[in-house]
Amino acid sequence: ATYKQALKGLYGGKHIQFGNKISEFGNKSRRTWKPNVQKVKLYSEALNERITIKSTPAALKYIDRKGGLDRYIMSMKDNELGKKMYDLKYKIKSKLADLDRERLAKPGVTMNGGEREIDVSQVEQ
Repeated sequence: ATYKQALKGLYGGKHIQFGNKISEFGNKSRRTWKPNVQKVKLYSEALNERITIKSTPAALKYIDRKGGLDRYIMSMKDNELGKKMYDLKYKIKSKLADLDRERLAKPGVTMNGGEREIDVSQVEQ
């Protein structure tokens, strides 16, 4: 994250920017531009719940492009995430691992080189 506040949410690479406001007479005054941060509730398919996070419109656009909150967070590197989002990523990973274990426990489902294969003859119709 580029600044401390961004560690508490998904900011999509946005950060505080600095510049000058120049008056009609040429006087320069230092000013800042802050990201448009909003509290939003996003649905996590893996956890099957709505999660409240602070986010920018840019991050929401990236989430839509990736196909949801879970895919967006899983695609991010751990060092790009703050503590809250890292914990959420860990929860999603563990939930997906549990779902995989449940699927593999069913008869007719095997792992073959990382790919799941389903034996159609053993699946109930």
